[in-house]
Amino acid sequence: MTDPQQNNTPTVPETPTTPETPTTPTPTSPDNPVTAIPFTTLTGTWTASNGTGSATAGGSTLTMSMSTTHSNTVTFSNVSVSGSSGTLTPSSQIYWNVYENGALLLSDVLDDFGGDHTITFENISGNTWQMSRTRSSGNPEITTVTFTSSTTASVTRDGYYDEYQNAHYQMRYTITKQ
Repeated sequence: MTDPQQNNTPTVPETPTTPETPTTPTPTSPDNPVTAIPFTTLTGTWTASNGTGSATAGGSTLTMSMSTTHSNTVTFSNVSVSGSSGTLTPSSQIYWNVYENGALLLSDVLDDFGGDHTITFENISGNTWQMSRTRSSGNPEITTVTFTSSTTASVTRDGYYDEYQNAHYQMRYTITKQ
């Protein structure tokens, strides 16, 4: 006779649970915060380099490269800031060569960087400032400057060269403070 207190059914051991991995709280600020670089840092002369670009005109796609026969500098004067707007007067000596199918089409085309009058930039995010204007043809032009340090910045320009078949161009380059 079997003892009624004994259960002949084998018991299945409980499946052990995996302990939760402790989580480290995420800091509210990054370990390497981005340092705000004031817009007024642009005051002075900057050298442009690493320039590449493209343009479309009259149904053709053109390539652009920064001229190597010029110093390719831009000087910013009258630089000031009020709230999220900054103003400056550029004086550009940045030149481009334009190629069609590998052949030089135009040489030493001046990048006017917005003209030789006071222009306004808006802070669009952190160290990124943007200027938008309308060309004489009614076409838009946008210049964006993003500080990568207090002595370097990347520049992108998207606009139209009214004097040559209303060519739409896009270019980018780096400027380094002298």
